[in-house]
Amino acid sequence: MTAFDLSPRSARAALAGVAAVEVEDEPVLDRYARAVWSGVAEPGDGVAGAMVASDGAVGALRRV
Repeated sequence: MTAFDLSPRSARAALAGVAAVEVEDEPVLDRYARAVWSGVAEPGDGVAGAMVASDGAVGALRRV
C-alpha cells in the first residue's frame, strides 16, 4: 500500500492543466511520480536519487 494513488486515472487528474498528458499510462505515471518526488525529497537527496535510479520513480514511491 502507498500513500499515493499511483493509478493512471489519478495521475492524469493530478497533471490536468499542468502538463500535456500522454495517451500511454507509463509516461503519465512516471511524470506524476517525479512530481511527487519533488515534494517528498530534498534536491540532491542521495538515498531518494538512488532509489529512483534503481527502481524508477513509480517503483521507488511504491517502496516508500
